[in-house]
Amino acid sequence: MSDLEANDLCVRIAGRTILNNVSACFARGKVTAIVGPNGAGKSTLLDCLVHLRTPQSGRVVLGGQDIGRISERQRARQVAYVPQNAEVVWAINGETFVGLGRTPYVGAWGLSRDDRACVSAALSMTDTEEYRHRVISTLSGGERARMMIARALAGQPEWLLADEPLAGLDPGHVLDMGDLFRKLARDRGCGIIVTLHDLGAALRIADRVIVLAQGQIIADAAPIEALTPDVLRQAYGIVTQTLDGANGPVLEVLGRGL
Repeated sequence: MSDLEANDLCVRIAGRTILNNVSACFARGKVTAIVGPNGAGKSTLLDCLVHLRTPQSGRVVLGGQDIGRISERQRARQVAYVPQNAEVVWAINGETFVGLGRTPYVGAWGLSRDDRACVSAALSMTDTEEYRHRVISTLSGGERARMMIARALAGQPEWLLADEPLAGLDPGHVLDMGDLFRKLARDRGCGIIVTLHDLGAALRIADRVIVLAQGQIIADAAPIEALTPDVLRQAYGIVTQTLDGANGPVLEVLGRGL
């Protein structure tokens, strides 16, 4: 299994420090949620992990190799990335769009039978089969978000990194997507790393939660241990309590901190 590591990442943009010596080691077969207030550096950390941004110092290591030294094609086979609020303007149908996830494997003759089977499996997993023949640009934001995840899964990656993948989804599909992430981690050994604003979802679906604030990791532990009142007051300036819900712990936000 190829571990994914961030080692002492420092990113500065326009004179502002976005990440300040951030280190974390991610293991496959787990769902890791990265949470934190706006501007904490969550998206920037994902960008570094998928080699969309090169830090000023520090490095990202995938399977023992500096990620920048891995060929783009090989990296794309191992790591799939779902950006936040990605605009889709192409007049192509859903099946063709999801098929783009097979690009790292496609030869001169286009999609093979196996490639098409992977596309069908990805549509099924994300409950998007009904959009197979719909023009992708005509779908709603939530529908497109699920298609973006389907496209990523069509490549059968070892790692799936997604920036706010639950944003725009209705409550039922939020539950379905959380279940899918856990199933991919548990049954396929996929490493799932997601940024979330929904702390309740992080508590429910993640095996591990990393809390970022002002470009630094202030907590990195199991959800119930990371999302404590002290940590959340420090990160968000809010007062919270954790209750015993019917299906596990439930986070209640009581108000702004003093």
